[in-house]
This record gives sequence, structure tokens and C-alpha cells, in this order.
Amino acid sequence: MIASSLLAATVHCGGAIGALPPADKLQVSATVMTGTGVSLAGNAKKTYASRTPTFLLGEVGFVHPGLDWLEFAPTVMLEVEGRVGFGLMPKLRARLPGKRVRAWGLVAMPVYVTPYTLLGVQVGVGVSVALHRRLALVAEATGGAYVWGSDLMANAALGQLDLTLGLRVNF
Repeated sequence: MIASSLLAATVHCGGAIGALPPADKLQVSATVMTGTGVSLAGNAKKTYASRTPTFLLGEVGFVHPGLDWLEFAPTVMLEVEGRVGFGLMPKLRARLPGKRVRAWGLVAMPVYVTPYTLLGVQVGVGVSVALHRRLALVAEATGGAYVWGSDLMANAALGQLDLTLGLRVNF
């Protein structure tokens, strides 16, 4: 009841941001990326380093035409090396203007849910190079910290520096 009332109020008041009218057509894209990097874990004044397991990311990006600089990209994550882990990651990108080459900064909250749990934060930068009106190469460099979860050593945190490469299709 409350959820439907909030949804109706949001739609009638002009969308989630009151000053922003509802979009006739959102810009939608789909991106598939793969990556790896370095993982750092600290415990008892020692730091352990290893290669981040290879992972795949699949995301759908949404951009409101009135806020061309902001993209919301819900993402699914899959570690495909060693233990296979699955997670979800809401991601926001602050995009700079550009046609053929476009850069952005990002912030995200990765959450692995199975077979182990991890919760963290991630920040980074990215760039896309358009190959065609609908197809682009994408690269992102990210740094993240996992501070809670069943896969962490006691009293430790896990840091990651990763690089991802992929393809984006605009619809």
C-alpha cells in the first residue's frame, strides 16, 4: 500500500527528482566487461597481495535525457576463476561531455551474495571510444575496499585495484 502510494506520488510529481520531468525515452545501453587486478589484504601488521580472480560484469545503463551527465548502471558480477562467486553492484557514473570519446568517474557498492558474502565500496574512472553509433569499447580502472563479509580474515579488510575492458551497445 505504502509502496504503491509512493510510486504514484513520484510519477504525478514529475519523477524521482521534482524539477526533472519524466522522460519520454531513456537512453539505454548494455555493457559486458571482463577484468582482473591486484587484491590486498591486511592483518596483524602484514599485507598479503594476490591477483584478483578474473571476473565478468554485465550491466544495463540508464540515462535520463535531462541529466545526460549521470548514468545509473545496475550490474551483475561473476568471478569465474577459482571459486565462482556471484554478486550485484549498483553503480553511478558522472559522465563528461563527448561524442566519440567519453570519460567518467564512478562510485559503486559491490555486494557478493553467494557462495560467500562481501560488502564494499568502489570508486574509479572510465573511458569509452565509439566504434559506431551503437557500439563502443569501454575501459574502467577501479579501486575498492571490502569491509564486511564472510570471506574476510578476522579484523581485516580487502582492497582491490582492478582494470576492466569490454563492449557497450547503445539501444
